[in-house]
Amino acid sequence: MQCGVHPQKEAAASCEVCGTALCRPCADRFDMLLAKRSLILIVCETCVLAQQRKVVRAFNWQLLPAGLALIGGIACGGLLLDDGISVLSSSIVATILACSYWGWHFLRDAFIDCLRNVANGKCWGAKVILATCIGVFVAPFVIYGEVRLALVALRTVRQIERGQI
Repeated sequence: MQCGVHPQKEAAASCEVCGTALCRPCADRFDMLLAKRSLILIVCETCVLAQQRKVVRAFNWQLLPAGLALIGGIACGGLLLDDGISVLSSSIVATILACSYWGWHFLRDAFIDCLRNVANGKCWGAKVILATCIGVFVAPFVIYGEVRLALVALRTVRQIERGQI
């Protein structure tokens, strides 16, 4: 069997995601990248690019609901209220609502066993209140982690496309 990238070379392994045959240099190409993430996989360039682009897309979709809550809350406050104090308070409420999105995901990911009844929908009101309270504190850290992950993925895609990896 021949390498899918270098047909003149004999295949030494295959991509664990798509099954493409890979020669030794192709199989070893992403070892360092994956070793940083404690993964031991043999993957081809196409699969690494697809995964990294998926991470960036997922981040963009995560920002959408929080951004819409923030913009919608500020816009409604600005349209419905005339004085500056009311606009400021509506901006604060909109920010808290945007943070509740991240609190919701934090509860879902971190406390699924502890809050099984809440997660199964028996106490939606309690979960919304808890998500809002926790979201105000957790959102900056979660957003930082997600931004960092998306930037690493984007940098990886660019390095692969430029032939630096």
